[in-house]
Amino acid sequence: MNKFDELTNKYFDNDISQNELTELNEFLKDPNNELLFKATQNLESILRQGKNINAPEMIEEKFMNKILHHKTRTEVFPIFIASIFILSIVSVFVFVFSFTDFNTRQIEFSIKIEQFIRSMNISPISFSLFVKNKIVTIIGLSSSFFLLLSFLLSVVSHKAFKEKINKYSGI
Repeated sequence: MNKFDELTNKYFDNDISQNELTELNEFLKDPNNELLFKATQNLESILRQGKNINAPEMIEEKFMNKILHHKTRTEVFPIFIASIFILSIVSVFVFVFSFTDFNTRQIEFSIKIEQFIRSMNISPISFSLFVKNKIVTIIGLSSSFFLLLSFLLSVVSHKAFKEKINKYSGI
């Protein structure tokens, strides 16, 4: 803030001394400063003419009571869906790690898979070699984990998820 602004503020606050008043008059000899001073003076007079409107009594207490007593309804659906996905993620981990010891249990796991594939009439030789691979097991576990986690995160934001479904279904 420059000296002219300080003197102008003191003038409108009626807190100006005689020396500062003469200094303000020196500044007002400049036409730009004089124009700025007159505009500020007009604004000050308009503001002083305005009426003060008092707020209703106890308005703050009324607002606070409404805020404090506002009841929010908890949504159960996102919690239900999230628990289903969490149980699915845990079951994938339990399933893979219960059959995968990467030693003797790997053979038992591949035998069970071969029996399942034979019942489906698919060639078990190529699939069993594919499943016996440790890297494939880890990749399958991580991909199913991230897939279930992405479903979980998309459904937890239930409101946005529902709006997207309604948007694409045309409702």
